Amino acid sequence: MDISDQILRTFIASSFQIGVGAIVLFSTLCVANAMQRFVFRTMASAIGLRPLVYSTGWIGAPVHEFSHLVVLLIFRIKVIAFKPFSPDFKNGHLGYVISEPNPRNPFHWLGYSLSGIAPVVGGISFILLLGLLLLPGLDRAISEMLTASIDERTVSAHDYLSIVAATTYDGIRILFDSINLGRWQFYVFLYLASCVFCHFSPSRQDMHGIGPGLAVLIILALIGNTAAAWLWFDPIAYTLYWSKYLGVLLGLLGIAFGIGLVNCLAAQIVAFTIRLLRSGFQAGGG
Repeated sequence: MDISDQILRTFIASSFQIGVGAIVLFSTLCVANAMQRFVFRTMASAIGLRPLVYSTGWIGAPVHEFSHLVVLLIFRIKVIAFKPFSPDFKNGHLGYVISEPNPRNPFHWLGYSLSGIAPVVGGISFILLLGLLLLPGLDRAISEMLTASIDERTVSAHDYLSIVAATTYDGIRILFDSINLGRWQFYVFLYLASCVFCHFSPSRQDMHGIGPGLAVLIILALIGNTAAAWLWFDPIAYTLYWSKYLGVLLGLLGIAFGIGLVNCLAAQIVAFTIRLLRSGFQAGGG
């Protein structure tokens, strides 16, 4: 393999990694934000902002803030103040983590950026853990998804879309299983998952300053692929090999988003029922 071929294959592998990573990240953030806004606005219109904040924020906000905190600690970024749940309706904050990254440390840039998107990862992980504890059948669905294989030699966008569609359907099917509908654990799960879905999307402040960290990731990808090419590893071959494990990540996201869709439906039903009861009481009182 000559130098020009090495450069070309490094460029192709890096472009694939960066492009797929950007698509997955952007799509996940968009879906998470849409679900949070829908559930939050639907329930706030039914019971009011303050009751919603206190009835969901007691667990949703700490999951959000602890997700920030864990990443900051992993990257050894100095944490100045931490409040997992302290509602401030004037400023719109339910909790906060104040950190002081070193502006000259590239790994602090990376950690700070990953901390910004950590609530989505932490929220989805928390919901899946709840599901494993409270929903029979979810462990089997995750196990089947983890053992499913993708042939890295013929990997395509269709494979990934099929995984997302199938696992999203599995998440919905498991929730509406007749066994679950008759168990109290199902309704506890719906409530706790709704608490998390109301608060798991990164805020605008969380996303502020994410650019430098993403730049570090891009540089690391380029360095890694260049090193692999000079060591006579084909960067395209190992990129395709590891890309099959992207299906595992997408499968977990699919299950979480299937649960999220059910929570959106549940929020709509609860809000409609509350408005219906309220109008009935008002009519009776009149």
